[in-house]
Amino acid sequence: MGIHGRSTFRNRHLLALDLILLPVATLFAAVVRFEGFAWPAPYVAVVATYLLFSFPLKLGLLFLFGLYRRLWRFASISELEGILFAAGVSS
Repeated sequence: MGIHGRSTFRNRHLLALDLILLPVATLFAAVVRFEGFAWPAPYVAVVATYLLFSFPLKLGLLFLFGLYRRLWRFASISELEGILFAAGVSS
C-alpha cells in the first residue's frame, strides 16, 4: 500500500509482467503442444523465430492501443473492448 492507503500498483508493473509472461506463455504453449521439452529439432527454430518476431510486435501493439496509459482503477466496458481488440489484433 502506498500513501493514503492506495495501492502503488502502476502501469509500469503491468509492462514488467508482460515482459515476463508473454514469452513464458509462448514457451508454455510449446511445452503443452509437445508434452514436454523434447521438441523435434525444426520446432526449436520455429519457436525461437516466433518469439523473436512476435514478442516485440505484441508489446508494440499493446503500446499502440494505449493499454499502458489507462487508469485501470476507473476501467469500464469500453476499456474491456479495447483490451479484447488489442489482444485480437496482436494474436
